[in-house]
Order: sequence, then structure tokens, then C-alpha cells
Amino acid sequence: MIPGQDQRGPSMNDLIKRVEDRIEKAEATFLALPVTEKQAKAAQEEFRALLRKSVDGGKMTKADKKKMNDITDSGKLKAASLLNQIEMLKETLKMGVVKVEATKGYIIAQGVLSSPAGFHPSEMVFAKLPHFEVTDKLPRNNKIEGLNYWVIEDLIESNKKKVA
Repeated sequence: MIPGQDQRGPSMNDLIKRVEDRIEKAEATFLALPVTEKQAKAAQEEFRALLRKSVDGGKMTKADKKKMNDITDSGKLKAASLLNQIEMLKETLKMGVVKVEATKGYIIAQGVLSSPAGFHPSEMVFAKLPHFEVTDKLPRNNKIEGLNYWVIEDLIESNKKKVA
């Protein structure tokens, strides 16, 4: 255990339950909408195509703007967003998460440290990676290929700035 580590934080089961609850809520919200999955995905693609048209320098016609408004007002875009959220949250459950309770020390991991869907970086919950270790000392050879090192204090400070 790392000095300063808080043992009262949420358990892994609590974190998983939180994601499962968000999935359940999003699914219930989606089912309450008068839109099918197929309609939602088609509307999302159409909306994206209209956005790409404007971003690529094309002129938005009145008909394009009306179509975008119609898609938004119909609830199809909200439904598509819920479907995307559900998919990302289910992916979070598959990959697993790691909660870092320490305020000092290092995180040593193989890969990129990121907060998965359902968690804000300030919560210090990260996607579980093939090699993930929290330690108060770096190994002597801290140039091991494939491993990355993060100072926990720096992560906490960085995340505070993002929230502010």
C-alpha cells in the first residue's frame, strides 16, 4: 500500500455498479423515445453528412438547415447519442477499470492512461491496461520500453485545472 492511500474510496464493485446503472438509465431513456435504433442511426449519419458539407466549405441551404432542425427536434439525434453512450459504457465494462486512491507516487502502465466512458479524469479512474501498477518508487531502470510513467500528484493537479 502507498502511504497516504485512502481505504474509504469506492470499491471496484461500486464502480462497476455505477456503470451498469448508467447503462440501465440510458437504455430506459432510449426505450421511452418514439424512435427505433435504425431510425436513430440513419438520422445521425444524415446529420453528420450535413455538418461535413458545411465544414468542407459547402453552403448550407435553407432546406439543409431545416433538415438539421427536424432531425434534432424529432428526438432521433438524442436517441443516437444514447445508443453511442450505451455502447461506450458497455465497452468500459469489458475493459475493466482501476481506481487510483493514492495522492503521491507513480502510475506505471503499458499503454495510454485514459478515463473510460462513465468517469471524469478528476475521479482518477482509468481503463485497465495490460500492465498497471501504482507505486511510491520508480524502478531503477525506468526506461523500460513500452512502459509509461505518470506522477500521481501531477495528474491530480492537471485534472483540477480541467475541472475549473
